[in-house]
This record gives sequence, structure tokens and C-alpha cells, in this order.
Amino acid sequence: MSIRKNNTNLFIALVNEVLIEHRDLFDNLKNINTENEINLLLKILKDSEPDLNIYKKDSEKIHYLLLKESYQEHIKEFIFSFKDEFFMNLQILRDISKQIEINYLLKIFSKKDAKFYFSISNALIYYGICKNGNIVSFQNIIFWKNLIKKIYLLNLMHNSDFNMCCESYSNNPDFNFLHRLVDNKNIIEQKLKEKLEIIDGVVIFKKGQEDRIVQKIEKKLVHIDLYFFIDFILELYKENKKRNNLEYTIPYKYIINILIKNISKSKYKNKDIKKIINIKNLLSSFIGLYQLKEDKFSLINIPHTRILKHLSNQILYTNFYPIYELKTTVLIEYIENIVKPSICEKLFLEKLGFTIENFIDFFIFVDKCNCNIIKIEKNEPFPFNLKILDFYSIDSNLVNINYSSLNSLEQSTNLFAMNPIIKHKNIYLIIGFKYFKMNFYNSLVEKIRQEIDKDINQKIGINAESLLVNIFERIKNKHNYKMFSGNYSPPKNENPESDLALKLEKDIIFFESKNKYLTAKAFNGSDSYILKDLALSFVHSQLQLFRHEKNIRKYKNIVFNDKKELKYNNENIVKISISTNNWFNIMNNLTKTMLLEIIDLRFNVKEEKSDFNKANEYLDKLQKIIDELSKDYDIRVSLNQTLFLPLELVVEKYRDDDFIDILKTLVQTSMNVDNILHIYDYTKYIKSYKK
Repeated sequence: MSIRKNNTNLFIALVNEVLIEHRDLFDNLKNINTENEINLLLKILKDSEPDLNIYKKDSEKIHYLLLKESYQEHIKEFIFSFKDEFFMNLQILRDISKQIEINYLLKIFSKKDAKFYFSISNALIYYGICKNGNIVSFQNIIFWKNLIKKIYLLNLMHNSDFNMCCESYSNNPDFNFLHRLVDNKNIIEQKLKEKLEIIDGVVIFKKGQEDRIVQKIEKKLVHIDLYFFIDFILELYKENKKRNNLEYTIPYKYIINILIKNISKSKYKNKDIKKIINIKNLLSSFIGLYQLKEDKFSLINIPHTRILKHLSNQILYTNFYPIYELKTTVLIEYIENIVKPSICEKLFLEKLGFTIENFIDFFIFVDKCNCNIIKIEKNEPFPFNLKILDFYSIDSNLVNINYSSLNSLEQSTNLFAMNPIIKHKNIYLIIGFKYFKMNFYNSLVEKIRQEIDKDINQKIGINAESLLVNIFERIKNKHNYKMFSGNYSPPKNENPESDLALKLEKDIIFFESKNKYLTAKAFNGSDSYILKDLALSFVHSQLQLFRHEKNIRKYKNIVFNDKKELKYNNENIVKISISTNNWFNIMNNLTKTMLLEIIDLRFNVKEEKSDFNKANEYLDKLQKIIDELSKDYDIRVSLNQTLFLPLELVVEKYRDDDFIDILKTLVQTSMNVDNILHIYDYTKYIKSYKK
């Protein structure tokens, strides 16, 4: 196992060496009378030797603020004189600042020392000298000693009293994530006797430690009534959702999956709520050590050097945190209008022993059971085909095998997500049907792909488009818009096709639907596969949408094959990418930021070469069309009028009176929540509150 470099220790050692080497100078400067600030500034500026004459005013006096700016510019010039050695990402300085705050919270540093080291590590970003990109690595000791000296002097000039976030906003949930990290570390160390180390802001686990921690927690589950525990967690989610407590959450999905994994081992005796809360806190603290939940401000400005890490965190977060309610009608719409038209019903019945109608009857029956865990005895009378239970079920001692930690994701098998009914002894358990409805759809599609039709996903993509059009057809009179879909011209040589376009009074909304889902490698956190899957879904659809925008702006009038004409009269143009599958918090990112940051990225991957080449092609074409639009139009407006939505949101919400208005509001709304459906609900709540 390789030893991780500790950049924080390297940096602190360099700072301490600079303090020793320049002790006399620093002491002398600190002793200068603070009332005579100009003398202090001039003495410091002697180090940089700027041409002071350019800062003189009519009074022949030099304004001290300009002297400070001069010194900041001097530091910037010094840094960029070494640009050929820019091999270290500036994110490392952010990580060092983060670790300094952690060391303060862990009482490794005193408050005075922590604030001092933080004032040096955070200075380049704080003063705006360097914010993103690269800088010289710590291997160039001479460079860093000179730079640290200059930063020390700059802080002296500004008389800066740097405040650390962990100190200033300890009670603010938007900023106290380091407090939570340290609390999580302390809980695991104290309750489970596991020593943890944090280096440069990241928890470093020893080999096998993650799974050992989970095993210790799982031992506590043996005597707990896990049915009661599962019910407690789902009720907790329900209560938090009711309060709109959406941004600061616990790993509901992970806890439920761990409990399901241990159902076969449980003695089902203890309902002690204190013990249950203690285990819930242990599981939450353990997953919290991975720091997958980024602060809300990270959604606003994601530098290109961080985009892959950001997306990876969001996908890994999806593995552990989000659960959400959907109406059963959404599941039925998916089965009836997407799956059913995609299959040969006769072959389906022959292979599986039941019909699509049997499925729908089953879901209607389950929907009427108003409890978090539905128990069905194997031999009791049942109003529909029992084969459906066996089709979806897995034995309780086989579910979620190896499901444990982030480290074990790739080894996990027989996941609950694809086996949504648990068979325990002679009982079928349907757990959390309200929150895991789409597991039934995804499991069905995967079983069809494996046993009946390997090309089912392509057919589903076509029928998902039809469902999208059908839904907006149902409500067009209510919202008073015109609908367009299919091929259109001009330009004749391209024969472009739009899945759906709506013409409203002040807006034109284009929709493009894709059935691309996150692959297993992407779900396990592979940067390249996450980006590839995103390119094949979101980027591909946005490429088509921007092409529609270019055409309607250029030609002012496009004619569809059914002779309908869509005329452009300077309406706002909204571009909505629709996915049959929910991409969870990936869909919460500002789409403008996401597009601009990934558009320059390209792949050179040998595996699955055709898919990666296709992703590169979409990125090339999108970049080209955005460049073309930017020549004649304000591209910032175009980029801001984009959105990435799951089809299930449309199916779930289309009956709402303000559905179209909320869709347009979502274009300009971003929240750091698990699911864009929560943003929709919160937006609706705010609108109703205002009314």
C-alpha cells in the first residue's frame, strides 16, 4: 500500500523555516508604529522595488491602497515568472487550508497557530491573486520560501485577521461541514475503537478498515428488530421531507440496504429506540467520512480542474443517500406506455408466465397497502399471479452480498435495487414500496434484456419519447400552448428532428429525450465512464437542442413534416434534456456551468472505444455549435436557459396547475439536494406560500 504524501505537513514545515530565516525582518516590521502605515508599506515594498512614481497623485503623495495593489501585482508577476513549472493544482492549497481547520478542531493546532497558517495557505485565493489552475509544486523549495515570505509581508500590509469558516460559522449548516467531519471521526473512534487519520482533508483508511468498521456495526444489528428499524428510518425521511429539511440529510439508502442485508441474521427482539438511533448515527458517521456531500456553493462555481471530482462525488453520493417518493401512477405509466409497446406480449407471457396487465394489477394492490413493510405469506390467498413475487424476489441470505463500503461497491452483488422483493423464510417482504418504485421498473427492464430481448433499451428510448409527447398532449389546452414534433426544415440538407417543441406566449421550449443510463463503472465512481455516460445522454441531447435554437433563430420559421409552422418572434428559448432514468443530484448542477466545464474534455480510452469516440464527437459538435451561436447572440442567455430532467418528474407532476411555470423556474434554480424532484416540490411550496 503506497504512503500518501502529506502536503499539509510539507507546507507547515516550509512556513516554519521561513519564520526562522526571516525572524529579524519580521520582528522589525511588526515593531513599526502602526499609526505610520505608509512607512510600513514603503519598507515592505522595498523588497519588490516597484516604480512608485506611477502611483503619485497631484499632492505628490502615494495612496497606501495603491501600494497594497502594487505588492499584490508584484506577487502575481513573481508566481507567473515560473509558469513553466506549473505542475501542482491549486486545489492542493485549498486542501491544506481545510486540513489546518481540521487540525484546529482536533486541537492539534492552537487557535492562534491555525489562523496564522491558514492566513498563508489561503492568501492567494483570498486576495484573488490565483484562484484556479496550477502553480509551482513544493519540490521547488526556493520558490515556495520566497512566496511564503511575500505572502507574510502582504498579510502584514493588510493587517489581515483571517477568519476560518469552521470558527466563524460553526452553527451554520452551510459552512459547518468540517465540524460534522470531525464529529464523525470522533464517533467512529470512540464507539468502535478504530483509529482514523485525516491527511489534506481526506480520511485515509487502512487496508480492510472500512469493511471492519461496517462489520462491527453489523454485529450490533443481530438483536435488533430490523423491521422496526427500517420503519423508523422511512418515517424519519417522511418527517424531514414534510419539513422541507432536504439539504442536510442522512444516508437513507445506505442504512436501508445494510438493514436489508442483515434481515436473515436478525433475532427480531429489541426495539430499543436509543440503540436504534445509536446504530443509525454510527452508519451515518461512517458514510460521512467519505465527504460525498459537497457544500451548496460548490454548485455555483465548479472549476474545470474539479469537474470530474465533483461529478464523481455526486454519483457516489447517489449510491448511499437518496430515496424519494413517487406516485404509483408513474410506475404504471412507465410499464404501460414504455415497456408494453417495446415487447412481444406473447413471448413475454411464454417466458415469464404473466402479462403486463398482471404487473399493473400487482402494483395497484401493493399501492393500497399503507405501510412501509408489506408482508405476504407464501401460502395465503393472493388476488394475482404469485409468479410476480418470485420474479422480483431474492432470498434474504443472498441479498446485498458484500455490500459494505465505498471500497466494496464493485464487489457487491444481488443488490436490493434489482431485487426489490425479499423472501425471508415463508414470507415475501416488499420494503419501502413508496420510495423504491423505480426499482421495479429497472429490474423488469434488465430481466427482459437478459432473458427476452437484448435490444430492449433501444425500443424503450423510442417509446419514452412517445410518452413525453403524449403527456404534453394531455395538458396542452389547460396551458394554452401549441405542440410540434418530428422532422422539420430548413435546413433541408440536415433534416433535423425535434422530439417535442412547445410554443407559449413568451417562450419556446424544446425537449430532447434520451434513454441513456449510468453504467456500473460510472456508478462505482469511474471519472471517464461518468463523463462518457453524461456525454451520451445530456451532451447529446443539448447538442440537438442548441441546433434547434440555432435553426429557429436563423430561419425565424421552421416547418414540420405535418405542415405545422413554428415561428420565432424573439421568444425566450428553453432547452430541456429529458432522461428516462433519474440522474439524481447530477441534475441539480447549473447546466450552464456543467456544459462549459466539460465541453473541453476529451477521451482517449481503449475500452468501449466506440462509445468513447461517440462521446468525443458529441462534445466536438456541441462546442462548434455554441461557438457559432456566440458570434450572433448572447450565448450566456442561451446557456442559462437549459435544464436536465428525469422523465419521471414530468409523469409525476404534469397534472399540477403551475407545472409549466415551475419547469421554467427550475431553469434558474439550483439547490444542493438529493433529487431535482425535491427542488420542484420546494419551488411549488414557495409559489403557494407567496400566493
